[in-house]
Amino acid sequence: MKQIRFLQSTAQGKVDGLMRFIGKDIFIKITNKQYLDAILNKLRAKGAIIQKGAHGEWIKIDIFKGEKFAKIGEFEMDLEEDSPKLIEENLAKFYIEQYRKGGFYVEMQNTEKDR
Repeated sequence: MKQIRFLQSTAQGKVDGLMRFIGKDIFIKITNKQYLDAILNKLRAKGAIIQKGAHGEWIKIDIFKGEKFAKIGEFEMDLEEDSPKLIEENLAKFYIEQYRKGGFYVEMQNTEKDR
């Protein structure tokens, strides 16, 4: 499992979020509801499947929808053959780059499974 944290102050308020990658599964938690809604709407428009958790904290995002191969940014992945760790690393690198391009402070966080 990989996890990144991203932070930014915007006109709509402070955005403080976490993104977890467990194999090809992406989970997100963002404190700013307005920003979260905008992100989820953008992902839905691109065809992602969004599943909100029972308690409303973590939201699962499926951007691959059962595909065997995927390209995200510069990373090409075989979702059936590549190791979950490699897929997690590629997703984390991609989203770190995207959030930094958007002006966010981004950090990779250690998780129990990484240690």
